[in-house]
Amino acid sequence: MGHGEPSAADMAELCEAVLELSETLARPLLGRGRGRMARRLHRRGLRWLNALLLPWLLVGLVRMVVTGWAAEVVACQWRAVALYRRLSGKDRRVAEAEVRRIKDQLLAIDQRVKPYGARFATAGVTADRAELEAAADALLAYHLGGRQTDDALLAEIQAAWVAYEAVGAECTERALGRVADGRPPRGELDRRGRTAMDRYLAGWRGWLDRRTEQDARRGRDA
Repeated sequence: MGHGEPSAADMAELCEAVLELSETLARPLLGRGRGRMARRLHRRGLRWLNALLLPWLLVGLVRMVVTGWAAEVVACQWRAVALYRRLSGKDRRVAEAEVRRIKDQLLAIDQRVKPYGARFATAGVTADRAELEAAADALLAYHLGGRQTDDALLAEIQAAWVAYEAVGAECTERALGRVADGRPPRGELDRRGRTAMDRYLAGWRGWLDRRTEQDARRGRDA
């Protein structure tokens, strides 16, 4: 890391900022219109967009301006990115990309939101607030550590997310009309996306359950 090992207080502040960003982005998704938008994306074969472009696809420009939600998102993102840059020593563009990647992963397992990809995957695994905090801690340590980890289960979770991102990138190319010969059909991309999300959700469920068991064991031994 660019600035050495961050203190526990610095990590706690960064974790709180990333969770605040995720929470702010999730707020409009808790309304009644969420399901209708998800079904529209499903019919158009754009399910992956819900996880990768969540705030921009699900909230109308008028509502953002009227409620001030957009300004709040910008403020939360600025704070999270500034803290991430301070602890990582990375430039703004890299910091923004990594904060966005962490935020997308948290939204994908938030049990209140259940983004489109998560809802239509078969694993059906989501996290509550305490579990989101633990996941955020793990994701921040992983990214600040150069995307390296000795935790085999966390490595599997990240490999699944990389596969999910790859499907999203391929779908973007298709949506923009850049479909080369030999590219898989849309149905195959959908299948790959569901499989990757299943692996991602199941991996987190195993990781969080393992953490709960470890906490319980420490409590018994105390």
